[in-house]
Amino acid sequence: DLLDQSLAIDPANAAALSLAAECHAQAVLVRWGKDPEAHRRAGLDFAKQALRVAPDDPEVVSRALVSLWQLGENLQSVVKLADRAVALNPGSALALGVSGWLRLLMGRTAAAAEQLEQSQQLDPISPDSALRLSGLAITRFCAGAYDDAAAMLHDAIRRKPAAQLNYVMLAACQALLGDMAAANAALADFHAVSPDGDPTAWLGALGDPAQRQIAEDAIRQVLAA
Repeated sequence: DLLDQSLAIDPANAAALSLAAECHAQAVLVRWGKDPEAHRRAGLDFAKQALRVAPDDPEVVSRALVSLWQLGENLQSVVKLADRAVALNPGSALALGVSGWLRLLMGRTAAAAEQLEQSQQLDPISPDSALRLSGLAITRFCAGAYDDAAAMLHDAIRRKPAAQLNYVMLAACQALLGDMAAANAALADFHAVSPDGDPTAWLGALGDPAQRQIAEDAIRQVLAA
């Protein structure tokens, strides 16, 4: 509502446009409201408007490209936007974090870890840091460092308790570490946040197919226990 009011005053407010896109994308992702298709259309429209208004603002580009990807745009096309955002400001924690996550989704774990670590060093405490910690934990998981990954996931959960992915990845880590009690507790926490959710549906965050299979096998082991 506040963003609608802002845009009624200044329809070319790029920050408001990119944030409005983000709100509509989140509405689609978490199934808010009765008309997700209307949210999808609005989100895409706001994101594209933001890019037209401020193509050289790395913060606007970063937020807009995330909404575009979440609403179905091709991963390769949004990666180009991420590259542009980082080139515009190599010291932007937001741009580096977004770019790092996209690399993770592409299975480029080493590149993802480098950018996510840079982003976290630049901005260790903002609300965005929880998502970056989740990404970094996945890079540690892919490296077989399950203890390190679990520690990062505990920190990410402390910062953002409602993020389902963290509980799923924590359960996989604990299973692979042989602590089935902790793995079951993590899945119980997942179901407390998402009672009807499928934990394996969140494993698309692992862009490396081999690592995704390892995580899926670990989760299925916990579910079967």
